[in-house]
Parts: sequence; structure tokens; C-alpha cells
Amino acid sequence: MKFARVHKVLIFAAALCAALPLILSFELSLAAGPAFAALFLAGLIAGDALGRSRPVRRGVTGAAILFFVAQIVRVAFGTPVAGALLEYGLALLGLKLCTRRQFSDDQQIIALSFITLTGATVTSYGISYGVFFALFVLIAPSALSLTHLRREMEHRFAKDEESIHRLLQSKRIVSAGFLASTTFIALPVLVLTLLLFAAIPRLGIGFGGNLSVDALPGFTSTVAIGDLRDVMADTTVYARLWPDAAAGTPPRRLDLRLRGAVFDVFDNGTWRATTEKFVPVSRRSGVFPLSTPAARPMIRLRIMQAPTRPPLLFVPEGTFAVETDRLVVGGHGHRRRLEVNGAAVVRYEDPGGTGLQFDALVNGAPLPGAAAVPAPDWLAVPQGLSRLAALAERFTRDASTPGERVRAIVAGLRQYRYARRLSDGEWAAAQNVDPLHAFLFVHRKGTCEHFATAATLMLRTQGVPARFVTGFLGAKWNDVGGYYTVSADAAHAWTEVLIDGTWRTVDATPPGQGGAGGDGAESTVAMALDAAAMHWHRWIIDWDMGSQTALLRDLRSGVRLPRLPRLPVAPLLIAIGLVAAAVVLYRRRSRTTTPSLRRGRTGSADRATALYLALERRLSRQKPRPPGETALEFINGISLSPGDASIARAVLSAYHDARFGGRPMDPDEAARLRRQLRQISVYPVKP
Repeated sequence: MKFARVHKVLIFAAALCAALPLILSFELSLAAGPAFAALFLAGLIAGDALGRSRPVRRGVTGAAILFFVAQIVRVAFGTPVAGALLEYGLALLGLKLCTRRQFSDDQQIIALSFITLTGATVTSYGISYGVFFALFVLIAPSALSLTHLRREMEHRFAKDEESIHRLLQSKRIVSAGFLASTTFIALPVLVLTLLLFAAIPRLGIGFGGNLSVDALPGFTSTVAIGDLRDVMADTTVYARLWPDAAAGTPPRRLDLRLRGAVFDVFDNGTWRATTEKFVPVSRRSGVFPLSTPAARPMIRLRIMQAPTRPPLLFVPEGTFAVETDRLVVGGHGHRRRLEVNGAAVVRYEDPGGTGLQFDALVNGAPLPGAAAVPAPDWLAVPQGLSRLAALAERFTRDASTPGERVRAIVAGLRQYRYARRLSDGEWAAAQNVDPLHAFLFVHRKGTCEHFATAATLMLRTQGVPARFVTGFLGAKWNDVGGYYTVSADAAHAWTEVLIDGTWRTVDATPPGQGGAGGDGAESTVAMALDAAAMHWHRWIIDWDMGSQTALLRDLRSGVRLPRLPRLPVAPLLIAIGLVAAAVVLYRRRSRTTTPSLRRGRTGSADRATALYLALERRLSRQKPRPPGETALEFINGISLSPGDASIARAVLSAYHDARFGGRPMDPDEAARLRRQLRQISVYPVKP
């Protein structure tokens, strides 16, 4: 492996590991990623030529200054300071890669890479950042070692460009063993980093500031028919659930309904929430009560919820209370603030944008009761839905009570088909038609949003208070992680009706359709990746003083290790002794033999190396070579006769030519020089 090529690959790999977390966070401007990619490729392909061009280097310096001024102007017009600084650091890294020419450029690239990777903690918190960080730590020692070697080359041969070029193109300096040993240095660094992380908990929120979170369609203040269809095509995990250990063997799929947002007003194909006034939930004995508990056995569900916007708590149906994790702000821990509105929608405090962990206490408790007089929005039906009202009348012509009307409308809608996609012909037939009317009277199939919307409005036409609800339905078991996952493709919509002062869930979507978290079994690789992401969030993102206390408590109580198989002691000790003896003999033989004899090589470079080692051993009888002296300095410092000095210099010159100059040394030349070598006197020459 050529020195220059290996060094370049390591430098560019370190820069890429530092830049990708920042680019993939999508927190910078849209042009930042493509611009860095262009600079990276330019440096990788033609960086050496660009670095030797003085006009190019001057132009790069001018571009860096102009970009700095441009960032100041952008900040003055409202661009976040952190984003402007991160973009500028990324630009400097790309420009330096384009003009890489000597060891000082490599040192600056490593420093900029480390700064960029550190800055990415502001915008990234996923497990991908941890992977890139670990790769950077593994690559950095080898890159720094080769940079130091290049520095020594350029200092020692400052006026000999040909020698520097020959060394850079040499394949003898860098070997696989050298790279492996320098990479091994990074392992203790990673271990020490983990120990320091465990000993020093986070004292703030997020990694250096708030993290932006994309709005979750179907859970904001408005939702249009079709919004959930886009969510259901996604497999992003939004919640993970650990069932109570006492519940027995967990089933493969959990038919659990996680309640999210509630909407009251429907107009022109869009639902809107009008109950927006949230009030704090009073905490009692460490838990937040949400409703009056029913007289049934309680199940505790541990839930890890991903960050969402808005920060709504996905509460399992039948939950009467929740207990949240502690939030650390400014070095102090306190309980999160929970708020609830009149529709029993729960909102949580998430200043860092990292989600939360909480325990849901479930025992089938009903939703909070409504006011004595139903709100007008629960019975409102917009204009232009006369055909829907007539269809509801036909479904409920034999029903007399609110409960019978609910069952009749659900039974009527179950005659429709569930489908997430429409064919081209069905789309063409539904053009310029209200989506609800198209569902009911044109193609007669749709998603859970269509079923829930139709059921809610039909019930309202029959005098039954109803509201539209979005959330998740169904959780899949993760064999690798040992928990349930609730992904975006389990998004679902249903109806809640008010009967006898109690809100009840009504789902008009045909059974087995909608929610469910997708079709088919998940692959082992996907489950393993999700388990890794879960552990990253649980032990890295959420690590604080509370997590540290829990870990110390577990260690204090004792950790049960798996029982190891019993091994015969005597054969094991004999095997260890034989291995140790073999290692000792090998090391002794390595110190007393030349490379060519030890490895059985007969190449030109090995013959030259063996010849030089023989010269050094002979001259060391008069004076050992100090470690800081070069071979030429050592020979010049030995007291030799002119003839002996001439022979020593001839051997050294032949060694340099064969080892680094590319001129082969045949066996006859090696034998001739070895015969001359024996003529050198090992005693000092008298003045």
C-alpha cells in the first residue's frame, strides 16, 4: 500500500465521518450538502494539483473570507447563529480538502473534522451519530500517525523534493499490521469515553440546544382526509412498549389503541380541533391522574415515545394515570409538566425535543366524562351533506336508542371496503368530488379516515354527540429487543361517541384493516436495528442523574451473570503455558535473526535490509547506534579508516537504492558487498 494513497484515504474518511452527521440532520440550508459533496469530490480527484496551484489557494482563502462575511449578513437577517457557524465550519472543511498539499493541511483537516463532529451534536441525536463518532475515533489515530510521519519526511528532506516523493510512493512504510496497531489505540479511548459518560450525567436538555422535530401529520390542530395515508406508508417507530413482567408470555401482536389527537369541527374535507385550552394536571404521589380508575386489576406499561410536534402523549386506552421520567434542566431534575384539555388530549413538556419515557397505569378506566350539556361542536354537521344524512337515516331506520344507532351505522359502513390506494380510473371518477362523497357514493372504499369521518358525521345527524380521533392501533413484538413497537404505519382514526355521560370508542373500519403496523413479519435485521436505536436513546439521549442513580442501584443490588460451562483446569493451564512458551521463543528468534532469514524472503529489499543490519551489527561492536541518529550520521560518527568508511557508505548507498529507490539488488551484488563488509575493522582508528 502506497503511503500517500493510504494517508489520503484516511484523511478523507475522517472528514466524511465528521461531515455526514451534520449533513444528514437536514438542519442546515439545502445547498450545504451538495456544496460539500462537490468540494469533497474535487479534493479526492484533483486535490494534489489544486493544492500546488498558488492562484487556487489564494482563491480559496478569498472564498472563505467572503463566506464568513455572508454568514454574518445572514445572521443579521435572522439566520440562527448556531446554524451559520456549523455551515461555515463545514465550508472550511470542504475548502481545505480541495487544497490539501502538505502535512499542515492534514493537521488542519483533522482539527476541523473534530470541530464539525462536535458541532453536529447540536443537530443530531440518533444512533447514526454514534456510529460516525465511533468510526472517526477508530480512523483518527492512524490518520494522525501518518500525518506525523509525513511531517518528519518534509522536515528531514525539506530541500529534496525527489526523496519526499519517493517516500510518499513507497509501499514499505505502511502495512496492515501498522494500521491495525494504530487503530487498536482507539479502543481504550472509546472505553474511557463510555466510563466518563457514565460517571458524568447530562446536566441540561438535548445536546447543546433544542432539536427541530417535524410535524406529525394527523396530530396537529387540523387534519385533512388523506393525511394519515402518507403516515401509514412510513415505518418510523414512534413508541416502544414494555409490558408488565407479570403478564405472562407476550403475544406476537398487541391490539392496543394509543389515543393522540381529537377533532371537533369538519369543513370542506378537513377536521379542526376547537378545544385548545390546556390546563396543568395536578400530580399526586408521583403520578398524574387522568380519570377515575375502574375497579379492575392494573397493568403497568413502560413506554418510550419518540419526539413529535405537537408534543402529544400517546396514551393507551383505559389509562387512569401516568408517571413520567424526570426532566433535567440547568442541572436540576424535576417532573415533567403535563397538560390536558377538555377532550382528554394530553400534552407533555419537551424543551429538548428528545421525547420521553413514562409508565401508563392501565385498568380499563373510562375517558373523562363530558359536561351535562353536549358542546355544539359535537353535533355540528356542515352544509351540503344531505346525501350523507339520508344514508344515515336508511342505516338507522330500525334503531330507537343511541346505542342502537351507533351499531346500525357501524354495520352499514362495514359493507364498504378498506383500501389505502385507488386505481387511476377510480381517481379519475372521483375528480372534483368531495372526498367523503366519493368514498360513500363513487368508489365505496377508503382508509380509516373515511370510515371514521363518515361514522362521526352520520352519528351527529342522528343526534349522537361524536368526535374524530387519531392515534395508533396495534403494536408488533420485537424478538431481538424484547418489547413492542408502534410505527407510523399503525396510524389509525376512529370515532368517540357520548352515551349516558361517558365517551366510548367506536371503530367503523372493518376488523383487521387499518392500523396494525403493516403486513407480514418484520425481518431480524430490522428488529436488531430498532433495538440498537432504542438502547441508544435509552442510555445515551436520556442519560441523566436519574439514569445514573438507577444504574448504581442495579449494580448495588447485584448483577446476575450467566452460568459459564465448567472447563477442565489442568488441560486449560497446559494450553496457556504452551502458547506463552511459543510466544517467547518466537520473540527471541525475531530479535536474533534477520528479516530475510526469519520470514524466508529472498526479495531485493529484504537482501538490502539484511545487508544493512549486518553492517550495523558489525559497527555496533565499536559503538552502538543511538536511536536518534540516522544511519549516515552513525557511520560518520564511527572512527574508521578511509577504506572501511568507503565500504560502509557503499553498503548504505546500495541499501537506500534497493529499499527506497526502486533499483534491484541481485544476489551476486549482495554477496560481493557482504564479503567487503567482513573486511571492515571493528577497532577504532588511532589518530
